[in-house]
Amino acid sequence: RNNLIKMHSIVKVKYLQASPVAVDIIGRDGWLYYVEPGQNLWGGDPYTPSDRATMVEIANAQDKVLRDNNIVYLHVTVPNKQTIYAENLPFFVSPRRKTSRLEQKSKLFNAKSTVPHVDLRSSLLVGKQKYPVYYKTDTHWNKYGSFLA
Repeated sequence: RNNLIKMHSIVKVKYLQASPVAVDIIGRDGWLYYVEPGQNLWGGDPYTPSDRATMVEIANAQDKVLRDNNIVYLHVTVPNKQTIYAENLPFFVSPRRKTSRLEQKSKLFNAKSTVPHVDLRSSLLVGKQKYPVYYKTDTHWNKYGSFLA
């Protein structure tokens, strides 16, 4: 049984360019991307005005409670692999919309929230020019990517 499962996985990846795991897709040059069922690779639909207001309200309330207790609250936006390595996505992935949820959230927190906001995209995009920042066959960043973050 184990040998059959292994052979099935090898055939799917090597000859069919498909992932043996239903929630993964294989991009160009063997790059692996994770996609939840029904999820758009670019993070789904844009946030609604109500979503945006709620996010800021909750973050500001949390920030106040933490500040009152001398705790610094920092909001960090961590990009997914397809944001940093979009060039390796498979050809059938639709082009990116004008503004992603990540971009919406970054602009929102910078403009309306009392919480200091850090967006890691620029560090990882610059860093990938020197060394890979995500594993090719995994959806997590590697040691260099986490160092840059």
